[in-house]
Amino acid sequence: MRRWKPVVVTLAVVVGVVVLGGVWLAVRSQQAADALTSARDGVTGVREALTDGDPGAAAARLAVVQADTARAVSVTSDPVFTLAGALPWVGRTPKAVTAVAASADDLATNVLSPLVDAGTTLDPQTLRLGARQINVAALESALPSVEQASAGVDAALSDLSSLDLGGTPPQVQDAVTSLSDELADLDTQLASIGSALRILPPMLGADGPRQYLLAIQSNNEARGTGGFLGTYGVLKLDEGAITIERLAPRSFLDSQVYDTPPLDFGPDYAALYGDQVGSWSSANLSPHYPYAARLWLKMWQDRFGERLDGVVTTDPVATSYLLDATGPTELADGRPITGDTFVELTESTVYALIDDDVERDQYLQQIARATLSHVLRFVGSPQGMVDALARASGERRLLVYSADRAEEGQLADMAVGGTLPEGPGPVAGLTIINASGNKADYYLGQNLAYALRSCGDQTQQTRITVRLDNGIPRNADLPGYVIGRVDLARPGQPVPTKGGDQRVFVQVYAAEGAALEQVRVNGRPVTAEQGTERGRPVYRLPVVIPAAGSTTVRLDLLEPRAEGVPRTWTTPLVKPATVSADPFVCADV
Repeated sequence: MRRWKPVVVTLAVVVGVVVLGGVWLAVRSQQAADALTSARDGVTGVREALTDGDPGAAAARLAVVQADTARAVSVTSDPVFTLAGALPWVGRTPKAVTAVAASADDLATNVLSPLVDAGTTLDPQTLRLGARQINVAALESALPSVEQASAGVDAALSDLSSLDLGGTPPQVQDAVTSLSDELADLDTQLASIGSALRILPPMLGADGPRQYLLAIQSNNEARGTGGFLGTYGVLKLDEGAITIERLAPRSFLDSQVYDTPPLDFGPDYAALYGDQVGSWSSANLSPHYPYAARLWLKMWQDRFGERLDGVVTTDPVATSYLLDATGPTELADGRPITGDTFVELTESTVYALIDDDVERDQYLQQIARATLSHVLRFVGSPQGMVDALARASGERRLLVYSADRAEEGQLADMAVGGTLPEGPGPVAGLTIINASGNKADYYLGQNLAYALRSCGDQTQQTRITVRLDNGIPRNADLPGYVIGRVDLARPGQPVPTKGGDQRVFVQVYAAEGAALEQVRVNGRPVTAEQGTERGRPVYRLPVVIPAAGSTTVRLDLLEPRAEGVPRTWTTPLVKPATVSADPFVCADV
């Protein structure tokens, strides 16, 4: 026993050290987890403050986040934790915890800190230089901070991707995966912000004056990019100063008609739209905005001999968002204009008030001048203005095209670029084109649903369902100009109204490589015209939506197998569309 006593004592000491070390690691790991949980909540607060345009609150919350991440690094950097991380196999968990703490601290120091600096520079209050001018210098000075933040995210992602997570507990793996996913999303956002900060100054006239065609669409007569071109003007930008000139109704341009399309976009485009794009009112049939913008620029140059720098397109709904931020204004006749009343006034009421086309155009120009002048004074909430512009671009109601190839290449990757998505993956796109020659799309509601039916080894069966709701009451007392069916008119006869029924062309876009199995309208099999646009199939068919009723179009498709988040879009009309397209995994079907 005397001989074994040293061995027993040694083993006891070793066991005690291991137990104490394990307890110490557990305590320290919990302390690190508590600190990182607090930091995560703080990061959410920082991002919310930046989104709300409150850089002061963001800076205060950042200080708390940095204290939390520093505490997490401290508790995972003591000798016991460091030694445990150096052990083979069992050291993977403490090593991963240490790496997560270090990445979080780097995030707070090298990413959030420059983002708060950029947020301070881009404070909506400082972006406004009095009436009608944007602070271009502030946009330029914010770019280095955003680039520093982006570099910090890239470094953190690289560190996390190099971790060996084999044998680590699930909660550790989940923590690393969650942080990596969040950083990847942030990396994408920073790339978009960086691109915007690079192209905005020159597009706002920092390097010399710019002139853009301003195209204001009417959502009550649907087209691919949103609506019928109703009003145009020239938007001038010089070192951030904004002016609008030559505002006029599109009818001033209607005498300019082409026998063939002014530009050639290839055989696929010609097959879908080639016989209809020879005028200003039909140039935007395709939902791919650069097509419309390029046609309008070519037509402008042909008519006026003037080469413009791009096109900016908006609509009354986007204007209503801006009026919500700036507050109301009024016309010369005293009629008030608010965000709540603007769309109804310009898209519906004016047609009941004024029968004469010329008089109506003149009145709409008064509304446009008064509203644009008010909005461009930048009164009201600056943050509200920023939020309104972001909302409008996200809904494809604010679109921008640049004639500069490099700038347009960057715009094409942004929501404001209005491009159709290219590449593989699940897709469900819906475009509505008015086929009645009226203004009844003011009452049209859209519902788009995309669902997975079954999966094979290489293919999957999907279903795209479109429901259109006609909000016009049957036999409604509305002007014939609003609900008339020009498509049914006979020479010398009044335009019939058909009790408020509406006819439109429905265009449904599917995934690249998709094949149509069947299409049904209200449960009955029909035939759809099939075409291709920008590499993906498009199916077009005319449908009639009865007054106070609905019409449902269902397409069953066979697509290449591709899981993930479906890309969707709808035509921006007055009524907001309802879209249902959840991410899916074939294994769950």
